[in-house]
Amino acid sequence: MDSSLHPSTSTADGQSSSTTGAWMGARELIYAIGLLIWVGLAAIDSGAQQSGELPPTAAIRGAAGGQQDSAGGLSVRAFMLLDSSDNLVMIPGMTYERWLQLDSGADPNSQVFVFEPLEIDGHVSDGRAELDIKLDVTIEPTDGQLVSIPLRMSNFFLLRAPEFTSDPPASDLETQLIDAGSDGMVLKVRAERRRNLTVRMSVAAQVKDNATAALDFQLPNLPTNVHLETDAADLIGEIIGSGPEVLRTRKSKDGRTIFDVVSGGGSFTLQWRSAQRGVESTPLLEADSVVDVNWGAPQDQPIASIQLTVRNLRELRGAIDSFVLELPQGSVLLDTPILESSGRAVTVVPVDGQPNQIVVSVPDQERFQRLDMRFELQLANDDASAGAPLGLTVPRVIGALRQQGEIEIRTGADYRLRWREGPWVRSYLAKPREGSNSGRLYQFRFDRGEFVLPIWLATDKRQLRLTSESLIKLRGSSASLEMEISFNGQATESRTLQMDLANWQLRSVIDAETDETLSWFEAGQTLSIELNERPGDLPPIKIFADHLLDDQSGEIMFDLPRVVKVDESLSVGNMTVSLQSVGRSTLVVDLAQSKGLERSPLPAAAVRPKTATSRFRLTTPDTLARVVGSMVDQPPQIIIASNAQIRLVGDQLMTMVDWTIDPQVDLVGSLPVRVRGMSMSATETGTIDSQTGSNRDPSEFETANRSVARSTESSWSVTVNDNGSDVAAQLVPLGGDRFELKSDLLGQDESIIRWRHQTTVPASVLTDEIHLVELPIPALADVTVRGDVIVTVQGDSSNDLYAADSQSRSEAIFQTLPDQVRVRLAKRTTSQDDLAIRKAVLRSAVGTATRHEQLLAQIQGGESLDLGLPVGLSDVDYEAFVDGERVMVSRDKNALRMSLPGDNETHLIDLRIWVEEPTHGLLANIRPTLQIPVRAGRVYWQIVLPRDGHVVWAAPSIGRAMNWQFDPWRLARQPIHNDSALIQWVGAKSASTMPPGNRYLYIGSDVRSFNVRTMAMPSLWLIIGGFVLGVAWLLTYVPASRTPLTAVAGAVLFAGLLSIAPDAAVLAGQLAMVALVLVIVMFGVRSLVDSPTTKQASKRAVQSRHEPSTHSLATKKKAPVEPRSGTETAKLPTPQSEVAP
Repeated sequence: MDSSLHPSTSTADGQSSSTTGAWMGARELIYAIGLLIWVGLAAIDSGAQQSGELPPTAAIRGAAGGQQDSAGGLSVRAFMLLDSSDNLVMIPGMTYERWLQLDSGADPNSQVFVFEPLEIDGHVSDGRAELDIKLDVTIEPTDGQLVSIPLRMSNFFLLRAPEFTSDPPASDLETQLIDAGSDGMVLKVRAERRRNLTVRMSVAAQVKDNATAALDFQLPNLPTNVHLETDAADLIGEIIGSGPEVLRTRKSKDGRTIFDVVSGGGSFTLQWRSAQRGVESTPLLEADSVVDVNWGAPQDQPIASIQLTVRNLRELRGAIDSFVLELPQGSVLLDTPILESSGRAVTVVPVDGQPNQIVVSVPDQERFQRLDMRFELQLANDDASAGAPLGLTVPRVIGALRQQGEIEIRTGADYRLRWREGPWVRSYLAKPREGSNSGRLYQFRFDRGEFVLPIWLATDKRQLRLTSESLIKLRGSSASLEMEISFNGQATESRTLQMDLANWQLRSVIDAETDETLSWFEAGQTLSIELNERPGDLPPIKIFADHLLDDQSGEIMFDLPRVVKVDESLSVGNMTVSLQSVGRSTLVVDLAQSKGLERSPLPAAAVRPKTATSRFRLTTPDTLARVVGSMVDQPPQIIIASNAQIRLVGDQLMTMVDWTIDPQVDLVGSLPVRVRGMSMSATETGTIDSQTGSNRDPSEFETANRSVARSTESSWSVTVNDNGSDVAAQLVPLGGDRFELKSDLLGQDESIIRWRHQTTVPASVLTDEIHLVELPIPALADVTVRGDVIVTVQGDSSNDLYAADSQSRSEAIFQTLPDQVRVRLAKRTTSQDDLAIRKAVLRSAVGTATRHEQLLAQIQGGESLDLGLPVGLSDVDYEAFVDGERVMVSRDKNALRMSLPGDNETHLIDLRIWVEEPTHGLLANIRPTLQIPVRAGRVYWQIVLPRDGHVVWAAPSIGRAMNWQFDPWRLARQPIHNDSALIQWVGAKSASTMPPGNRYLYIGSDVRSFNVRTMAMPSLWLIIGGFVLGVAWLLTYVPASRTPLTAVAGAVLFAGLLSIAPDAAVLAGQLAMVALVLVIVMFGVRSLVDSPTTKQASKRAVQSRHEPSTHSLATKKKAPVEPRSGTETAKLPTPQSEVAP
């Protein structure tokens, strides 16, 4: 028994057993707890990314923003990639736009920051400069990236941390200043918005103190203002830099020297020293010279143009006031030297006892450390030659530590410069400076001024050099020559060119540039050509000649024209000849029998002609060259692209075959073909006219051997396209089914040939069996078919025509030219059970004389779609697209048939038609022109009327997809979907643009029930206005109509109109209101006219108008006023007329 169950046992062994048992129990408990934890962790989904899955978007965004994920993992800062050498390369994390910038090579910092002028204030003491720097930078948004702004300042070190201020203040601005070692300081900035950043730095730099004190500035390239206060007085300063720096010296209140520097940035050095220090008076000079010598002839005096640059190497007080210049022996100074900077002349004084030396004194205002001047010299020459050359030297600055430069010598075109090598001067080849004159140019460079270069001119040999390029075209028994001769060099005094024509018959000689005919004459076989008298080089000329070939022996031999050398002034260069065979025969040259020829390749840039062309070079141009060979016939070769179309229209089976032929050999106006089903003996009378085909006897149709009966009433017609127009060709029978197609358009160029055939198919062959349609093919051994041959088949509204050997019933694809196609003819069934129209939009634009309709629909299944047309519709223009690709549409009386892909996929069709359909009558009846099959889903019908047209009634079977909207003046219907929404609803990308006007939108499923009535606004106004006027007249002049029954009758009529035709009721109500307002205005005017006050005023006006201007001597009586019928009028006393005294 376990001692743990008996605590009264207290022996030592019992205690040991108890301890061991407890330990074993605890260990088992720990194992159980660990197992439970492991099982729990395994059951929990860790959310880790599985193989082949993308990381979640939240993890990517958190890593890009530098945040840890929910599991406490590390954020992604960079990626480690392997290069081609398996080395690890770290790529920092970045956005996709940043990666595109780096990949395109664009500078991402080019438009991110803009510098303001840099301000530097400081003081110098004990060899140390302490500077306060203020830098203003405008930062554009950096798109979350740290932008590096180089500040340079590699010789400055910070005394304290820089201060950054932003305007306006912002917490989203991150700035860092990094010391990049030898590259200087770099400012790193990240900003989300545009900020104005101000950086203030306190730096120190070492001041070099040798002979003079100096402080180096290495700044960014931006405007800089430096204010430096020194620890001493009476100092003078100097700027060593790129040149545009400006230095100003001033004194402080305690007498110390302050230097103000205005610079464009970059690297420069500020030097200063005490003004009391002695300065050495002897300058340290160095000189650079550019000498341009023009020497036209050996007896001429060379003219040298010299540009001289003199510099004083003294750092301070190094202005040049004067120097001594030694000129070449015997030279003459042509003008006074001029300073390049100001154009002022210097003072030249000869040195006593030294005739070749002069003292050059510089004006006080032009004394600088560097001096640039120019002048011209005439060098001494005594007809220099190889035995007595001209010793060329250049002007030399006496006492200069170093003098170097360049020399350019120009000679005339008739002479060449010769020289002997000497110390410290050498020739070299370089590009001439701009503005150089024509002629020969020789360039030299010297390292010391004490050199002498012996030179002289040698006479150049004048010679006219010519080359020629000839093209000989061989055609049958004749050859034509076109020879172009080009000239180079100077012509001799006699501008006459002599040639040996070698039995060629000359046609003409012209100037190749102006096409002018040149003068020439023949003496035997020698041709003399008078060249054009024009200055400069001679223009090229062209020679045209012909030659008859004698090939009776089977061998062709002819000599080539050549240029005759009269003297050594003419040099004949490279002469080439190209032999081009035209037609079906090519010339094979026998090089072993030919004379003076060797094979030459065609130029790489030349267009390879289709005709056989061989190119040769004349090995000895000034001797006779002969061509020997034979003409070999070559079979015709063509590259053809073909397609065919077979259509059934009623009882007419029409076949059209198009060939696009690219001949590789000249067809010479004929092409052998095979036309099966049109067999004809070569002995039969005449040839077949390709347009009428009227050389065959009529026969009956046969249906044996599953073949379509061939009608001999009509044959194949052939045309060849010539610049857009078809030109009839001719078929010449060769026996059997072989013919020769004749046309003068068949040659070397690409040709388009169209075959047409039409035959009558009787009703007896319209069975569900396979029939054969035969097609023409070329009868050549070498035919290359380009692309696939596509044969399209199409039936009509009552009969189907299928391709029997193709997966697609509407077309057959072949890799070779077929001579027959298997098709199936069958009666068309009216059922379209396999066709489903998911949704459709029918748009009708109604005009006064024409109508445009567009059908956009999603269709599934079916091989064709039949759409009905109104009876008696005349001309219809149409086009159709399926998924954006144009398809064929055929019309059969009162229906349109549109070809479909014939699969079970959903396709978008776009059918557009234009018809002439004038709207007649007062009330126009509008129905869709296209009748969609009954099995259609939701169909929207959009009607676009002219601006004065309105719908007054719509069929009750269609729904209105419109809402009533009221503006301050009228109440009208507005469609719930605009054009874009309808196009998007049906899944189309674009549609026809409808004209502006009144738009109505209806919805339904049966298009046959779509019907609306429209009326023009003038007609509506006449009807409503007339009705309102009639009612107003009735109520005014018929008192019996003024009863409540009339108002009730009008209300009932309006309610009935509102229930039957609400659109018409709303329009009528609005127009009636306008008419009533006009009637009320009319009654108001009438009441105003008929008032008593108005009547009395009118009566008095009438009496006063009839009274005379003077009293009458006779007494006049007024006629009594007759009372109105039905009224009593009181008798007024007649007034007595007074007699004038």
